[in-house]
Amino acid sequence: MKTNKRIGIGAGILAAIAGAVVFTPKATEHQQPVPETVWGVNGTNADQFFGDIEAREYFQELNGAFRFRADKYVGLVPEDTLSDFVWFVGDQPVIYTVNVRGNTAMENLYGLEYLIREGVNVIGVEMGNEEYAFYDFQFDDYAIGFVPTYAAIREAYPQLPVGVFLAPRPKNSEIQGGRTDQQGYNDEAIDWFNAQMDPDLCVSWHIYNNHKDNPVLDQPFPELAWDGGNIPDEVNNWYKQAFDSIAAYDNWKPVSDYLNQILPGREVWITEFGPTNATGDRQNTWGYHACDFLTRYRAQDKGFAVVMKHNGISPTNAAIVSSPTRSDASQETLVPRMGWYTAKLFSEAPGAYNVSRQADLPGTYQYWYINTGDTPIDIAGIVSNGMTVTSATTHYLQGPEWGSSSGAAPWMAKGSAPAQVHPGIITSAGSVFPAMSYGYCEITFSKPCQKPWWCFWRKCRCK
Repeated sequence: MKTNKRIGIGAGILAAIAGAVVFTPKATEHQQPVPETVWGVNGTNADQFFGDIEAREYFQELNGAFRFRADKYVGLVPEDTLSDFVWFVGDQPVIYTVNVRGNTAMENLYGLEYLIREGVNVIGVEMGNEEYAFYDFQFDDYAIGFVPTYAAIREAYPQLPVGVFLAPRPKNSEIQGGRTDQQGYNDEAIDWFNAQMDPDLCVSWHIYNNHKDNPVLDQPFPELAWDGGNIPDEVNNWYKQAFDSIAAYDNWKPVSDYLNQILPGREVWITEFGPTNATGDRQNTWGYHACDFLTRYRAQDKGFAVVMKHNGISPTNAAIVSSPTRSDASQETLVPRMGWYTAKLFSEAPGAYNVSRQADLPGTYQYWYINTGDTPIDIAGIVSNGMTVTSATTHYLQGPEWGSSSGAAPWMAKGSAPAQVHPGIITSAGSVFPAMSYGYCEITFSKPCQKPWWCFWRKCRCK
């Protein structure tokens, strides 16, 4: 199948995928007619993009939830925003994030009570968002902000889980880039947790590979004008260095080990994770690392209760499907970014293995593979374990350059040529991953024939 020169691998926009990446809008009896738009996404577009990704299966596989960012509002959350959210989220689980910096407890409860009253499946309430940074890693100051709301929630909803933030990079852990101030914050938080007689008190935590954790990301490239030809070497080199730096480190296991050590038995919510932090025009990140990050998560026994991406369709406009920018070829419709295509791949193969696991018995298997090289790789020989390949089909995303993207990318300066939309997942017969591609392969194996000369003359019974 012919591929498009402007498809995205390196710079493609994961854009902090929505809680559990994908979701399906679902109307309920009590809801008003579908709103014209929900934070810039209308019902038709929502169905077009999200209804096409086998959303429920992928959603459940990731232990996900959708996050309502009420911390973005000072005072009461507008009722029309709450109403739109009720329509949009359907019956998907929701974590409600309150504003603990200035809102009163009653203001924080207003939106929460609205959603619960309207039948939204609220599975927990989060005390702000990354408040450790705002309070300069002083947990006592953070507690002064959230305890009144926490107490009010406990009075109104005694068994509703409540998440309190710990800092993500304590010094006394195997987590990369540990800091003493974050260790001190967490030590105070641990003491507070242990003093509470509340089994429904949970840990909120964020996992990012970003400029704070990987020095190469401290060297952002300048915006460059692009004429629609080859992507500048500076861009490709930056993305390649960034991917190599991040892919060399696994964030999941050290976080899990640390939390199991300091607060054993506490439910843990990973309410944001991703290749990079959610800053910039298009949450600058790339498909290779998104795939790598998710396959590593699947390969481990983490014990996390909730795992979700950033904010999805929300007032912060961080989404895997977003409004076009000046450098998008189409200015009329929403653009599916690389995160959407990556999510679609993962939704198709929720049980796929890493190629490090060989097939042990005849049957059909799915394997993930990331080929960042410049030559094709046939994975059948890697995983066959001496068995015969009966059939194989490969599903992948491919791009010619590290800085390629699905539509506009953050490095494209004003005046750049409009970037094309990614043509979608490519499917081909066989078990070969082309150069600069990632995805999964479905392979069926059978036993090799044990008596080839005998079976040549008679019906083979070796299978």
